[in-house]
Amino acid sequence: MVLSADKKTEYMEGVELSIPVDDGDHIYAGAMVCVNAGGYAVPASDTAGLIFMGIAREEADNSAGADGAISVTVRRRGLFRMTFANAISVANVGDNVFVYDDEKVDLAANVTNNIFVGIIAKVIDSTHAYVDIEPAIKQADVASHIADTSGAHAASAISIADVGDHFAAAEGNVEAALQKLAKTIVLCFSCGSIPAAAIAAAEVSTCLRLSGEALKSHGGTPSLGVCAM
Repeated sequence: MVLSADKKTEYMEGVELSIPVDDGDHIYAGAMVCVNAGGYAVPASDTAGLIFMGIAREEADNSAGADGAISVTVRRRGLFRMTFANAISVANVGDNVFVYDDEKVDLAANVTNNIFVGIIAKVIDSTHAYVDIEPAIKQADVASHIADTSGAHAASAISIADVGDHFAAAEGNVEAALQKLAKTIVLCFSCGSIPAAAIAAAEVSTCLRLSGEALKSHGGTPSLGVCAM
């Protein structure tokens, strides 16, 4: 209901967060932690569909427990000293790193599923660096809201409000409209016009060629325009 008086809203910094643990999993203190499709905490691994959530602050042994029987506290902010599965150098400062297993990370070229962990902030030696995990946590917060296996966020599922009736009924979604625009955007020149018949029959490459010939013949200042097909 709409508020009619002041309300005390609960607040937390979000630096640490308690997450229910998946059944049969054992998470060790200091391990990287992900959540699976069900939202339960699991030891990080290079497995499709996992989302990195932070570093375990404590051991959580749910080997014999059901989903959510216990929880694990993870830290979601900070620079953590991490071990790399393959050699790095100072030149890798600023690079993204990804889950290799629950202890190690690596660069994109050495992993399969690109489960984002953070950005290299400082290289310590050839196999260790301080990694800033906050960028990954912020990305995970978004990913957890838009994760969808039904395609509900695909471009073909997003309708458009075609107020000016610029598209046919079959082009009433973002994917179809973009395909139409990709075929109709041409470069026009203010020095002269391209014959309507040529525009109607031409693809983008042909229109560009005709416009180029017009520029050579008349000399003029090019301007960007759209020709309706």
